[in-house]
Amino acid sequence: HFLFGSESSCRISYWVGTRYWGQGICTAAVQTLTDTAGRTFRRIEACVLPRNEASQTVLHRTGFVREGLARENIFIGGAWRDHYLYAKLYSGGS
Repeated sequence: HFLFGSESSCRISYWVGTRYWGQGICTAAVQTLTDTAGRTFRRIEACVLPRNEASQTVLHRTGFVREGLARENIFIGGAWRDHYLYAKLYSGGS
């Protein structure tokens, strides 16, 4: 998701197969992606299921801050699921 102009934000999402968990791949990818996107966007957002502690750790390690709970935010597995909303701010962007 990309919003230009006065909002200057984007939302990232990611997934890594279980075979590659714990190797720092997600952390490195999220850091690289957000540093690159930060040249264009002021605000980068990510949503994560409350039970997904590994993904929350990735976001904390890469400078994201949890801002709150987005209730029934994304339809997954046949139901609307709550997600924590994280954001990282950059000085770049419009």
